[in-house]
Amino acid sequence: MEFVDVLDENGNMTGAVKPRKAVHRSGELHRTVHVWIMNSYKELLLQKRAKTKNTHPGLWDIACAGHITHGDTSLETAEKEIAEELGVHISPSEIRFLFSIRSCYSHHRGLLTDNELHDVYLVIKDIPLLDFVIQAEEVEDLMYMTLSDFRNKVQSKDSDLVPHFDEFEKMCRLLSDMT
Repeated sequence: MEFVDVLDENGNMTGAVKPRKAVHRSGELHRTVHVWIMNSYKELLLQKRAKTKNTHPGLWDIACAGHITHGDTSLETAEKEIAEELGVHISPSEIRFLFSIRSCYSHHRGLLTDNELHDVYLVIKDIPLLDFVIQAEEVEDLMYMTLSDFRNKVQSKDSDLVPHFDEFEKMCRLLSDMT
C-alpha cells in the first residue's frame, strides 16, 4: 500500500499520512511529480497511458509522473518514476526542477478525485525511443513530438491529451523561451 502526505490548501504538509487510495476518495491535496523529457531536436517525449489506468486511460501525457510517497523527496520520486515507467536511469543532476502547479480532476462520477500539487521537472537529453523499456501496466506507447506540434495540440485542447492544459500551456511558453 502506498502512503502519501496530506497537504493543506497552501501546499504545506499537515502531518497526516494516508493511503493514496484514501486521499483520492476524499479529494485531499497531495503532491506528485511530472517529468518532461526533451531532446536536442526540441522534441518532447510523450507517453500513451495504458488502457487499464484508473485515470485518463489511453490518452497522451508527459514522459512520466507519479505520487510522492511518504518519506521520499520530490527529486527521488522523479528519478524513480523515470526508471520504473521508462526503464532508463537519469542522474539527479540531469533532472531540473521548474515549478509547481495545482490541478484537481474528478473521475468515476466523483468517486476518485485527483487533487494534486505537481512538482514539474525537465530532463534535456537525447534518448532514442529504442532505449526505453516501458512499464506495461503504466505505459502503452511512447513517441517524440515537436514542441510546435505539441503546442498546436494544447491550443486546440486536443481530446487525445490528458487535460493538464494549464501545465501544458505553461511548459510550451517556458520551453519556447529556452529554445
